[in-house]
Amino acid sequence: MQEHPVLAGLAILVFGLGFTILISMMGQRHAKERIQSRVDRQVQRTYLSMQDHLFTYEGLLRGGRGLFEVRTKIAEDEWRRFVEELDLPHRYPSVKGLAYIERVPGAEGEKFLIRYSEPALLNPHAAGYDIGLHLEQRGAAVRAMESGMSAITAPIYFNEADPNRPAFGLLLPVYKPGTMAFTPGARRAAHVGWISAAIYLDTMMDEVMREMDPDFGTQIIGGNHPSRGSMAYQHNMESLKNHRSTTPSRQLDFKWGDRAWAGRVIPLPSFDQTADYRWPAWALLTGTIISFLLAGLAWSLISTRARAVAMSKSMTLALEGTLRRHESHVENTPLAVIEWDPEGKIRTWNPSASRIFGYTEAEALARSVSELLALPEALGALESKLEMIAGSKAGIHCTLDCRGKNGQTIICGWHSAPLLGDDNEFLGATTLIEDLTQSRQREDALRQGQKLESLGLLAGGIAHDFNNILTALLGNLDAAVEVMDERSPAMEHLLKAITSAERAGDLSTQILVYSGKGAFTTREVLLNQVVEEMTELLEVSRPPGIHLRLQLAPDLPFIQADPIQIQQVVMNLVLNATEAIEAVKSTNTPEGSITLTTSHRVYSDVELETAFSGQELLPGPYVSLRVKDNGCGMDEGTLPAFSIHFSPPRPQAAASGFRPCRAL
Repeated sequence: MQEHPVLAGLAILVFGLGFTILISMMGQRHAKERIQSRVDRQVQRTYLSMQDHLFTYEGLLRGGRGLFEVRTKIAEDEWRRFVEELDLPHRYPSVKGLAYIERVPGAEGEKFLIRYSEPALLNPHAAGYDIGLHLEQRGAAVRAMESGMSAITAPIYFNEADPNRPAFGLLLPVYKPGTMAFTPGARRAAHVGWISAAIYLDTMMDEVMREMDPDFGTQIIGGNHPSRGSMAYQHNMESLKNHRSTTPSRQLDFKWGDRAWAGRVIPLPSFDQTADYRWPAWALLTGTIISFLLAGLAWSLISTRARAVAMSKSMTLALEGTLRRHESHVENTPLAVIEWDPEGKIRTWNPSASRIFGYTEAEALARSVSELLALPEALGALESKLEMIAGSKAGIHCTLDCRGKNGQTIICGWHSAPLLGDDNEFLGATTLIEDLTQSRQREDALRQGQKLESLGLLAGGIAHDFNNILTALLGNLDAAVEVMDERSPAMEHLLKAITSAERAGDLSTQILVYSGKGAFTTREVLLNQVVEEMTELLEVSRPPGIHLRLQLAPDLPFIQADPIQIQQVVMNLVLNATEAIEAVKSTNTPEGSITLTTSHRVYSDVELETAFSGQELLPGPYVSLRVKDNGCGMDEGTLPAFSIHFSPPRPQAAASGFRPCRAL
């Protein structure tokens, strides 16, 4: 090649054209993927924002339902004050108003009458209106009553001032205080009314679309059968007249409330202008031109090689003098000095580097920096930093987690500068590394201690205030029991309320212990008795379709423990089992089962070491409690980390029930 510059130029031309075609093809694919990803993000953001608004509206209804949790009747002024405090026009502009709808039976059939409706100025004729006359509203009300959940109507046009303006109704059922209904029939028997909100669809969607990408239009179709539904909302669709978008629209099918909806997310002309479908073609043209230019330059570069070699020798002599002066500093500095070539291979390794990382100079030289020092999980981060150093002219400073010879993690401060030639050619880099492990550990320990101290103060204060409230509550409940006839139907409910308040007091005591302001009291208890006393509470807390079974061994010996702690452990284990069953119940497990088993056994030293390795336990009799379920369990990746995370895999919103057990 050195004697035939034409062949060298031809080889470069062929290589350049092949590389250009490859880049163009990859660019086309990447452009399509990037554009599709942007459309998908718009669809996902629109859906999530709509769900967030619905959750907000349900929160308003639940707040209204809270007024009826103690009594089934409230005064109209009390309802008006509640709605006025919400400040709907400013905080929730899409909510036209809130109403309380009462279910009134009659000889001609039950009616769903609006008792209170606020703001009254927006609903002057609402009070006394029977929503059961409107089939869509009646259907949603019945679904809410029998399911116990909120129900949503299809778009309704009921605004007298603007009859073409769509809105939808959101209804939440209200049941008699203190009732527990788990079947549609039981819910219907305990039902008294609904909390309802009238929500303007266009106002809500305008709030949603303010945060969306302006290069998209949106259409929403309402109804349980979206394909046959009517257009409920359109946004940003004016610019689509006489325009055919290059990017296809995306169908948006989703479940909103208890109703099916559909819509489309449509790229606008402005989206096509920013999508830039043409750059792969420009890249192909530009690459072809550059390939011809490089081929022409190859002949010139090879012809002048002799002069370049002479210049490089002169530069090498100057560099050798600089390196000799540099070696003295490298050998004596307390920092690790690592010099590496453009390929990342180590060519300088000073004594301080051996002290910090444990590798001798012979072990480190000619090895890759990332291979030698990177943690397996941080290999990409270290290689990225090396690339940044290679592309930097002023050098960079960063902190990285590195690996020592014995496998330990070392927190290092990196001070790196590239070595550049006269023509800014990258010749390698020099990195000074400082061991920050001990200082970082001291900082983390101090910060963690401050967090725990703050958490303890907060928990203790809340628990004290909570105890004061419970004291007043228990006093009033005891007074009510004293004056009430023992044969009164309300007596049973009062006694249950007293029991619940006492359990709340026990929970407050646990919080005080966690915060360092209290202590548990232990006594001799029977594990079977504690579990049996919790049966009613466990039955109430489990969802329908999950059966609770007890397998209690007879004649268990007494144990020294705090029954409150045991109850907390059992409750959290059952809740975790319930969540694990719910995660697979709809697809894999037709019926859930949770089994609580107690047993006792006498363990020897050898048996304890085998069964409970790493724990300091004395030989003798032990009582055990096992909670078993047929839920999702733990996968192979989670199981080894059980002792660290102490939690099975489950949906993101699930409570961390295993962690309180571990704290006890």
